[in-house]
Amino acid sequence: MLPLLIGDLIPEGDEYFSLILILLEIMDIVFAPSVSIEQTIILEDLINQMYSRFHSLFPLTRPINKFHHMAHYPAAIRTYGPAVGYWCMRYEAYHNSCKRVAHINCNFINIPKSVAYHLQTISCHNLLTNDLFHDDIPTVGPRSKKNLVNRQEDSITDGNSSLNLDSNATVIRWVKFKGWHYRPGTVILLKHSFENLSGYPEFVLETITFNRHFHAFELQPYFPAKSIMIAHDNLRPNVAPTWLLKSFNVSENVSYVTVRYFV
Repeated sequence: MLPLLIGDLIPEGDEYFSLILILLEIMDIVFAPSVSIEQTIILEDLINQMYSRFHSLFPLTRPINKFHHMAHYPAAIRTYGPAVGYWCMRYEAYHNSCKRVAHINCNFINIPKSVAYHLQTISCHNLLTNDLFHDDIPTVGPRSKKNLVNRQEDSITDGNSSLNLDSNATVIRWVKFKGWHYRPGTVILLKHSFENLSGYPEFVLETITFNRHFHAFELQPYFPAKSIMIAHDNLRPNVAPTWLLKSFNVSENVSYVTVRYFV
């Protein structure tokens, strides 16, 4: 998101901005829920590029210890799997429940035992309760009638499908499925980059190219326009729906979409 906010003010090829872009490419792999061995090799090269670029731009600055931690990311991913599964935010989210129970606990003799019992009870309940642990039933929002004429950017999602329609249709304000909210106007991933010969991911709009300066994919409506129907159980479970964005450069009329990690 940052490149789209300030990228129009920075010339392409700026050496300081390129350091930020390298860090974003590192994050695309580190935060991915699925990482291949080949990507860990690319990650090693990106981290080396980041080290070299940082030392050349800031020769008198001493890096913090987290810079050294990045050197171990590729080996850790190859040994333990994607880093997003064991990053510190996972621990902090789980630890927050411990702190809340400790504040309201009335056991003043053995608080750790009460906290551990409470967390184990929650874990067992989540595992045994299908509705909480497996959110496979879509939740549908309010419905309304709308005339959609050649508006492929409107992604209409109901309980059974995700549609791009060209005429009158019943529009649902939102659908919640497996933790994600799908709304009209959102862009949905259809195919991953490794599933296409072009090497680009496929969305409900046509992918033109990847703009490295804005760190985003350039999209445009299909011509001729076409409708796309997706059953809700075929939606990518680990990929959040995103929105079409514009840069602040008023002279260009290009739509961009940013993703949280490598797709």
